[in-house]
Amino acid sequence: MLGLSHVQVACTALLAPLFGAFFAGLFRQFLGIKGAHRITIVGVTIAFVCALLLGYDFLWVGAPTLNSNLYTWVASGRDLIHVGILLDALSVSMVLCVTFVSLFVHLYSIGYMQ
Repeated sequence: MLGLSHVQVACTALLAPLFGAFFAGLFRQFLGIKGAHRITIVGVTIAFVCALLLGYDFLWVGAPTLNSNLYTWVASGRDLIHVGILLDALSVSMVLCVTFVSLFVHLYSIGYMQ
């Protein structure tokens, strides 16, 4: 998948809208309202494209389930709480639905506010 691992693509799908919102909010004075809209649309679109890449691998090709721990959040004695990503056909199909709907809600809301 373009030389990227599934975990990298999933993290990009998670973080692209966050960074888009962060930069649009932080640099709104310099970008203007249309520039801020464009940056947030690009962030959500990147997330949807990443979901399409994951969907191709997990739904079409049939990639095996991936359970990856990103880091340990809490370590207390023997108990460990990890933060990670679990990717399988069901979770990827949900990511596809959510990013598709959120992209079009985002586009509609920007057009509606004009």
